[in-house]
Amino acid sequence: MAARRNATEAAGRPGIGEPPPCSRTRPPAAEQRDDVASVIGDVREPNSPAVPHSAVALRAHFAAAYGSVPSAAPLVGGLAPWQQRRAEAMLRAGLATGVRLDEVARRCNLSLSQFGRTFKKTTGLTPHRWLVQRRLERAKDLLLWSTLSLAQIALECGFSEQSHFTRTFTRLVGTSPGEWRRQKVSERSRWP
Repeated sequence: MAARRNATEAAGRPGIGEPPPCSRTRPPAAEQRDDVASVIGDVREPNSPAVPHSAVALRAHFAAAYGSVPSAAPLVGGLAPWQQRRAEAMLRAGLATGVRLDEVARRCNLSLSQFGRTFKKTTGLTPHRWLVQRRLERAKDLLLWSTLSLAQIALECGFSEQSHFTRTFTRLVGTSPGEWRRQKVSERSRWP
C-alpha cells in the first residue's frame, strides 16, 4: 500500500481509493443559501407531509444497517404483476372446466417449470393448490347461498365427482361439506 502511494505521489496523481482533492473548504456563501431557500422554501420549518415518512425510512435504514434488525429482501424471481394478474384470471376462468397449466405458462411467457416455481414464490402456493383453494371458496359460497346438492356443487366447482369434493373439503376445511353447510345455515338463520 505504501509503495503504491509513493508511486502515485511521484506521478502527481491521487492514488486508488484516495478521495480527490477538494477545492471547496468553506461553507456556501449567504447568497447561495438564499438561492436554495427560494427554490425549496424555508428550510427551518418542515412543511411537507413527507417529513414523517422520511424519518421512518431513515430509522428503518439505521436499524437495518447498524442494529440487529434485518432489512426485508426484495422479492426476487417471482411473477411480474402482469403475469400474476394474467395467470390468476386464467385459472379463475377455468375454475369449473379446468385449465391447462402449460397454456397459462405460455401466456405468461414462461416454461411450465418456471411458471410453477415463480407462481409459488409469488403467491406462496403451487398453482394446483391455489386453484383448489379458489374451488373451495366457490364451494363454500354455493353451500351457504344455494340449494344445489353436493354433487351439483362438486361439478360446478370443477371437482370430478362428489366423493373427490368431499375428501378434499374435509381434508382442507376440517369438516365435511354437508356438516359445514348445516352449521353455517343454522348460524345464518340466527342473524338479525
